[in-house]
Amino acid sequence: MEANLTNKLSKLQKFILLEAAKSLPKLEEDARGLNAWRAPFIKPGTKPIEACDLSHITRTKILTKYFGFTMRKRRMWTFCGSFETDYDTGQISFKSAGRSRYNSANVSLYRAIERLEKRGLLIRMTKHRGDMQLTEKGIMAVEILK
Repeated sequence: MEANLTNKLSKLQKFILLEAAKSLPKLEEDARGLNAWRAPFIKPGTKPIEACDLSHITRTKILTKYFGFTMRKRRMWTFCGSFETDYDTGQISFKSAGRSRYNSANVSLYRAIERLEKRGLLIRMTKHRGDMQLTEKGIMAVEILK
């Protein structure tokens, strides 16, 4: 059974599982920290944020860490002209990636996520944003991979 969880995983799939697992301790800490008491004050009756409500990994994080793409920087416009800041926009820079390289990376990432989902190792939290969580089976697979 244990061999079946990690059998025939690609490098990208292993990377996704291991990176998602790295974020678990921080997410549990975040859920117990400021957010634990803040949620009911923001809107009465709101339950505190729990670790199971938070994303373990995002598509953008995979594209930047695994494929080496950079984030697009914000442009500041002043009366003297424009300049780039150090702040990321949260979007991949097509200048650094190249359109065809970006498209092929997106296709391989989509397929890897689909396969992980079919195996029951990962679930998508939202269809379009790209937030994903490990399942219990996925956490067991990560333990085997380590």
